[in-house]
Amino acid sequence: MGIIDTITFAGTLALAAPLIVFGAQRALAGDALGFAFLAIAALMLAAERYLVTPSDLLGKPFQAVAGVVAKDPETDADEE
Repeated sequence: MGIIDTITFAGTLALAAPLIVFGAQRALAGDALGFAFLAIAALMLAAERYLVTPSDLLGKPFQAVAGVVAKDPETDADEE
């Protein structure tokens, strides 16, 4: 997962967090609707992680540039 992917996943997590909290509260209170909210939040996170969207395709060049600028320290040690 690259830098851009991590940032977009964090944004999706920020949007799903209220659903997770509300769903957990309702589920712990015994309301079955809470599980529906938890499922919606899980689908939001899974869709962000596993579905390819047109914006993902447009972001590939930016990920390549970010990968060149911010190299992984482990790969730098392997190259030496």
